[in-house]
Amino acid sequence: MRNHPEEPVKIVALTETTSSSLIPVRKGEQNLLEAINQALEEMRQSGELKAISEKYFGMDVTSNEVR
Repeated sequence: MRNHPEEPVKIVALTETTSSSLIPVRKGEQNLLEAINQALEEMRQSGELKAISEKYFGMDVTSNEVR
């Protein structure tokens, strides 16, 4: 958003808590679900998820902190 404000993506509301983002996974695909969750947790712990958020949204939208 900071680098490409003309792009059709925007944050429409901020709340005191973060909300969930969903990745649809077909029923029965437990291995895929576990792999996605593990990758997201590793990215969160390493700081990569925060860095991506800051790069594309200009702020950390993954944080549980009040904004």
